[in-house]
Amino acid sequence: MKKFIVGIFIILFSAMTLMAASIEYDAVYKKYLNGDYEDAFKEFHSLAYTNNDNDAAYMIAFMYEYGLGTPKNKKLAAKWYKIASVGYFQKSQHSLNKELAIVNDKLYQNLQKIQDKDTRKTLYQYVHSIFNMKAYDSNYLLPISSRLNGDYDMAGRRDTKSTEVEFQISIKYDFLPNLLGLDEVYCFAYTQHSFWQYYVGDAYFRESNYNPKFFVTLPIKNRYLKAARFAVEHESNGLGLPYERAWNFLSLSTYFQYKVLFTEVEVWKRLPDNKDYNPDLLDYLGYGHIRFRLPYKKNLFSVLLRHGFQGRGAIDASYSHPIVGDGLFLFVKAFAGYGESLIDYNHYVEKIGIGVSLSR
Repeated sequence: MKKFIVGIFIILFSAMTLMAASIEYDAVYKKYLNGDYEDAFKEFHSLAYTNNDNDAAYMIAFMYEYGLGTPKNKKLAAKWYKIASVGYFQKSQHSLNKELAIVNDKLYQNLQKIQDKDTRKTLYQYVHSIFNMKAYDSNYLLPISSRLNGDYDMAGRRDTKSTEVEFQISIKYDFLPNLLGLDEVYCFAYTQHSFWQYYVGDAYFRESNYNPKFFVTLPIKNRYLKAARFAVEHESNGLGLPYERAWNFLSLSTYFQYKVLFTEVEVWKRLPDNKDYNPDLLDYLGYGHIRFRLPYKKNLFSVLLRHGFQGRGAIDASYSHPIVGDGLFLFVKAFAGYGESLIDYNHYVEKIGIGVSLSR
């Protein structure tokens, strides 16, 4: 547990280092929230001029529009809204997704022109790889993911090391909106969580967990409760007996927001299965979890807490910060408890990893 605490300290240290650049703006914004409008207005001006801070420029416009800390002035409000919008636009022009779209467009324009409209559309889809896929859970790669409380137990089948490569791929497909007139969205999702023993002599995948699901998300107009999600899910590792781990379940998730703190509460119900490979699974996973997400400027913190009725639980914490445009993020992840993977669901694991993520 001491090593895990050190891992959590690494996450917090990384976060504090990357957050330092945004503290100046946040200190001024805090004055604004406390009603110290005159000082906040002056300091927003300073940030806008010296740091080219688009957020500060927007706040200046807003305060001019509503007369906060300064007399109302619609002309100056319009001027500063324009400054902020130009700044935001220029920043967006240099995003990774924008650059990739431009490169694909250039490739398409360089091809010979096709006269048939349908053929031209098919070719455009081919070049741009258009498909209505979106990120679902975090997509990440951790080149260094180290178990802190010993090596993995492969029951003598293969050699293992405490450090491995860990990655997750998670996508969803929104296929039907608003069937019942409730603004609900129907989706398929697939998540694969893999553990690659890359650092042994003969590299191999220790395990992969596969989690397909169908779910519907319903928005809720409430001060704190924002949405509910109903899902039918399957999770397994496909290793075959005696190492097979699998279960089917229904889940209900509710999503809450209090200012910038987002909370997910999820509960699940296991479905009967003729091939019950792991009958005591819920003794370790429990019947639900609670997850907190806190976006702060460019930083995103996430903490998942799970506790079973048998006194076994887990904490899964992560931190991310953009490092290249809008498409690549520093990602630090720590885990302590049971259920880190299906093959080790009944083993206590402490783990820390660092790498990059492609989605948040």
